[in-house]
Amino acid sequence: MPNRSSRVRIFSVLGSQRRLESGEAVTAETSVGCPPFWFQGPSTTILGRAPTLKSAGKSETVASWRIPTDRFAVAHATGCHVLVGCQRQFGGLHSKRRGARVDVWLNEHHIDGFGLLIRPPNHSDYFHRASPAFIPVGPRFRACDTLYSWAVRPDQLSIGESQRIRVRLDSDVRWDIDYVGFQLAIRASKHRVFLCHSSQDKKLARLFADSLRNHGIGVWLDEAEMTGGESLLNKIAAAISSVRFVVALISQSSLASPWVQKELALAMHDEINGRRVKVLPIRLQSAAMPHFLRDKYFIDCPSTRALPKAAEELVTSVSV
Repeated sequence: MPNRSSRVRIFSVLGSQRRLESGEAVTAETSVGCPPFWFQGPSTTILGRAPTLKSAGKSETVASWRIPTDRFAVAHATGCHVLVGCQRQFGGLHSKRRGARVDVWLNEHHIDGFGLLIRPPNHSDYFHRASPAFIPVGPRFRACDTLYSWAVRPDQLSIGESQRIRVRLDSDVRWDIDYVGFQLAIRASKHRVFLCHSSQDKKLARLFADSLRNHGIGVWLDEAEMTGGESLLNKIAAAISSVRFVVALISQSSLASPWVQKELALAMHDEINGRRVKVLPIRLQSAAMPHFLRDKYFIDCPSTRALPKAAEELVTSVSV
């Protein structure tokens, strides 16, 4: 699914976070006499037929999950796999009846329906297990011994903050599930953000850049863009003119940096003259904001503990 021009992101929830619409489902906490080895921990849910349940086999089982996503990732997705994983060895779908049916939906789209076939004694075939060529990027699904995957069109995703996966099992089917989610290939954008910072703040600049790139947002960072023999000022001026946002890390060291002052002057000149660039300050360690930025909205990052929240706010601000 991914290629050199795309990035990959995983969104997932625990199998036990399902909403049971009908039928049967148990977890390690609610199981009644189920073998302990069926459960890998709080992540596992077992949908459908369980031999120890008196009501087993009387009705179909329908369950669904809401998986949080973000608008930028969905809007820029070039490919998508729906993933259902089971950690237990030889786990996954089970049925003793040939042709017992399973159906899978993404939002309101029916993405698959299939019948199970018996293979070895007391064990079903593994339909839709991921091919060896498909390797998920997230540690959760990599830990699964049985992985089911469905390639779906990006336009089947909902442009919102969550996606719904729903499954239906015939009355004599059991499915043990640890994780449910998506793997999205996201189109890597051209430079959208210029990261203005002092050399003393390089470590923080890299962390902010990584957060943006992980969301498919292109970042101009001097150490990655400059090559020997180039005119530094001309290169920076061209970069600032080409981006949508100039994110300025404001600290005591950056306020004393001549290069930061030049970059901010170029960016503010472009913004004031009606060009599309917008300056977005991030205040580090409660540094005093320069007078020409005091009227602008800024993101506050007073300490390293606040970095994850500030990075999340930055991603949201530049994704519009």
